[in-house]
Amino acid sequence: MDRARDAFDKLNKENPVVVYATAGAVVLAAGGLVAWRLVRR
Repeated sequence: MDRARDAFDKLNKENPVVVYATAGAVVLAAGGLVAWRLVRR
């Protein structure tokens, strides 16, 4: 767990845009799945 946290911290310091873009993509995908499930009901 410590190695993963260190790797994340290093990536966040070197290129935070990648971290924020990935987080945004995950949020959009999850929201899209929720909306899709609600429409299909």
